[in-house]
Amino acid sequence: MKPIFQTSLLVTALMCAVACGGASDPGVSKRMADVQGADRTATELGAQNTPRAALHLKLAREQTELAKKASQDGEDERAAALLDRARADAELAISLRRQDQARQQTERR
Repeated sequence: MKPIFQTSLLVTALMCAVACGGASDPGVSKRMADVQGADRTATELGAQNTPRAALHLKLAREQTELAKKASQDGEDERAAALLDRARADAELAISLRRQDQARQQTERR
């Protein structure tokens, strides 16, 4: 399978798992999908190769796991807040990676 197809398949499976058995609040499900999309983008850009971006990606993943547990325990407000933080960290990882890529490209000139 091609990597993009594998990633899409994995994300779809995760979204189905959350939608079917995880979150009872539709807002939590949407937030989870948003976080997963941002995580996927950061990973595809190579955020793990930029130290500051990698840190924020790690934080996003930790917060996502905490949100899953909170949602399973019926703490949807806490889960939503954790997912908002996770999305912000994942988006920051994307920005930091893009900034690093731009800096590297400028240095090559």
